[in-house]
This record gives sequence, C-alpha cells and structure tokens, in this order.
Amino acid sequence: MRALAEPSRFTVLGVALCLLLSVPAARAADATQVTLREPAARSLAMEPDAPPVPTSPKAANPQAHRSAGSIGLQRNDAAPRRAPLGGSAGAGSADGAPYAPLPWLTGAPLAQFVVGRAIFMADWIAAPDVSDGADGLGPLYNAASCAACHPGAGRAGESAAGALGSGADGALGRGAASRPARVLRLSRPRALTDSAAGKPGTSAVTPVVPDPVYGLQLQDRAIAGYAAEGRLEIGSEESVVSYADGQSVTLKRPLPGIAAPAYGAPQAGLMLSLRRTPDIAGIGLVAAIDAADILAGADPDDRDGDGISGRAGGIASGGDVASLARFGWKASVASLAAQTSNALVLDMGLSSPGVARAYGDCTVHQTACRTAPDGRSPAKGGHEVSGEEIALLVAFLDGLDAPAAGATAINSAGRRIFHGIGCAACHRPAFTTGVHPGRPGLTGRRVQLYSDLILHDMGAGLADGGPEGVASAREWRTTPLWGLGRRVAGLTRDDAVGLLHDGRAASVAEAILWHGGEAWPARERFRQLSSADRTALLDFLEGL
Repeated sequence: MRALAEPSRFTVLGVALCLLLSVPAARAADATQVTLREPAARSLAMEPDAPPVPTSPKAANPQAHRSAGSIGLQRNDAAPRRAPLGGSAGAGSADGAPYAPLPWLTGAPLAQFVVGRAIFMADWIAAPDVSDGADGLGPLYNAASCAACHPGAGRAGESAAGALGSGADGALGRGAASRPARVLRLSRPRALTDSAAGKPGTSAVTPVVPDPVYGLQLQDRAIAGYAAEGRLEIGSEESVVSYADGQSVTLKRPLPGIAAPAYGAPQAGLMLSLRRTPDIAGIGLVAAIDAADILAGADPDDRDGDGISGRAGGIASGGDVASLARFGWKASVASLAAQTSNALVLDMGLSSPGVARAYGDCTVHQTACRTAPDGRSPAKGGHEVSGEEIALLVAFLDGLDAPAAGATAINSAGRRIFHGIGCAACHRPAFTTGVHPGRPGLTGRRVQLYSDLILHDMGAGLADGGPEGVASAREWRTTPLWGLGRRVAGLTRDDAVGLLHDGRAASVAEAILWHGGEAWPARERFRQLSSADRTALLDFLEGL
C-alpha cells in the first residue's frame, strides 16, 4: 500500500498497533475525554437516549492515512454533543473527512474505526515491493483500493470533486478512473438444492459455480506485464410503460457482455450478472439486527395470503441463526468479515485468512497470473491481508454512521401512499437492534432501514444470470431505502449508474416500474396513481 509506505514505509498493521497501543486503558474507558484528530461527531438534532460523543476541534486531513504520524490522540475538554442515529455517513463528517463514524463511537472502538478507515482508503500496489506485506494487488483486479468502489458517499461513480476531495487524484490517489461503478459477475449453471430452487425447506448455501476460464468476476484491469480478462461492454434494450394518466416512461434494460476477451471467447452457457457497488453506510447496524427478527418476516408459503412470500437468506455454520446471510444483493453472505474477504479477493486479488488465494480470481487456464509474484508475508500470517487487518476493516464497517434522512421524509401524504399501495410489505420501515453486551451503543437502536432483509421473487424483468447463495435468478434481497435521497441526488449530477442491482434505473419511478413477481401488485397500484399522488410518493422516497 504505497499510500501508507510514503515516506516512512510503515505497514497498515504497524500504524494500527501504534495507534491502539497509545490509548491507555483508563483513558479509553473515559471515552468522553479522548478524541482522534479525525472527526467523530456532527452538529445535528439530538436523539434523547444517544450517549455523549467527543468532538473534534479542527478539520482532519482527508489523506491522514498516508503517514503514521498524522494519526494521533488528544485531550478534548469541550462539552460533548449528542447526535442522532443516522447522521452523515453518506456525506462524511461535518469537517470534511469521508466516512463518518456512528455518533456514540468512542475510545478504542473509535480508534479501531479510524485505522480501519485508513486501510479502507489505502491504495495497494503490485508485488514485490520493499515493504514487507504491503503489496499484492492483482495480478488481475477491478480496483486498487476499497474506497475506489465505495467513495465517501458509499456509492461508486462519484466524481473526483465529490465526497473524497477535489483534484485529479482526489483522496484515493488514483483519480476517478480507478472507481469502477459496476462489475460483471460470472457463473455456470448448477444443480439447485430445494431451497435454491425456491422451495420451502432448509436454507443451505450452494456455492456459485465459476467459469473454468474467467472465474467468478470479470477483472478488467491488470498490473504491468499481464493482460486484463477483457472489457465490460453494456448494451441495452428499451421498453415503454404508460401511467394511467397517459404519461409514459422509457425503461432501459442493460445487456452486459465481454469485449476483447483476452483468454478466448467464453464458452456457451456463461451466465452474466451486472452489479453496481452496494451501499455501505450503516452496514454495522444491519449486522446488529437480531437474526430472529429478520426470520420472523419470512413467509415462503404465503400463509397470510397477502401475495408476499419472501424467504430468508442462507444460514451458515451448522444452522446457527446468528449467522443468517443478510448481506449482498442476494442475501448470500452472513458476516462483514466474509463480505470483506470476498471483495478483497475478487475486486483486488488480495488473499486473507478468509480466502487464501494470493492469485485472486485467476483460474488454472491463466497460468501467468497463477505464477506471478504475490505479496504474501509472514508478518501477515502468510497472507496479503492479515487477520488483524480484516478485523480493523470490519471495525470500520461496523462503525459507519447510517444515512441521514432528508427534509422531505416527513412528507405524510407520501408516507401514507407508500403504505397504502403495499411498498412497506417488503420495505419494512424499521428494525430495533438486539442486546449487544460490551457495545451498549448498539443495544436497542431503531434502524430506519426500509428493508426486511429477506429474499423476494422480483419477476423475470429483474432476473439476472444465475443463482447465488440460496437465491434463484429472480430473487433479490429487499434493497434498503435509507439514503435514497443522496443516491438520487447523485443521478442528477454526473453519475451514469442508476438504481437497482445493476444500475439500470435512472430515477426512483423507473426503479418501481421494474418491479415484478411478488411486487407486481404494488407496482401496478403505483402505475395507477394520479400525477399528484405519484409526485407525493416520489418526494417521500427521495427524502429518505
């Protein structure tokens, strides 16, 4: 990671240890007396039961991760402020640094968050490098850093002048060109289990079958001396939908393909699934929701007769409900650690204890890639990313603040319509987190997610190229709607990647009109709304 190696060649873990060991136990316990020079709080309306949060006396340097000496602790005797759940992860902290922490995060957890954020934002470089364990990118990859796919707003496609700062390199060090907005997942047909076929029963996760030549994901970049797998090419087909009042909308379905394949034309039967970068703001709060509460919303046989027959994602680790798969577009991943490890190996070609493949997604047919120098290091436990670094990345994700609701979220008319036409049947407005001993800030928190976190059949129009986890090609986890207003604001600027799993929808209205399957009745009720009611509903949604 050159960002951390200049000028003094510190490794990420070395920075982490320096920072964490500098927090005495007594000082960490007195959380209101310790702050980091990077921001930890915002000036927002108060939530009555929110714990006090330390303030930051001056603006942080967005590139503070570039030097171990720029991360430090200092005494703060100012009166603590209180902030609500759901502040500004979408926009970063009030004083300019991206990725705001949860308002109650203090002491050692806050220190871990800051170091995890530095790892998240750091650029990786190709091996070998003179820094022990600070390299290993690729050989084939899609992005050189985690932040390249998830800018400060939690969305791909943000301009270089967006949340991560201005200039040719922004705060990522590699410019806007290093920010992939969408990736192409690849798979081959597999024998479906009963659960994967959409039948009630057990929820055992069935692995995706990779393509024998191109693997699980198209890597469209390569380090010097190696050939990228190809170029993502996206065509489209159009259809027109008319509202009851005569207005019409043109919908565009993306048709992905592989241009200039470097390892031969893909064999017939290759299944393609275009995916935009998922939002990460507030993801730790999603992890804190009790699995039993999520499972209670599943109704695979539609016993209540409401036409909604959602089912839960797979349960890993021998049936332990605490490991319910709730992450990913198809609810296929059970933990933030697994999600992180998968992203590192597929997007960046980095091995870790979770996925110990130093060659990333390279297949046996890609011999040059398989035999390239890698960044495995004894200092990293024989991997390119150590278990300690994974834990710090998870601490960062766990501590990310939730998106802030916009002013129009109080639109009572739009809210009534949202419930009246059936949107809330899947887009559950809120959960309350369970009990988390040792982490009192997470206990009993209301999480206004607008998702039930389970799988629903969304019809043929949204079906992608193949199943994943327990989900069929037609099934998708209900997309959380919190932060929708910020995503929509991005669409009005320079972001060509829209809403839904593949970015096909250029507006909230288009996203709704793509709904099918279990959501078809709600979609039809939306289509029948008057222009005034339709506007009220869209104003409400765009205020979330």
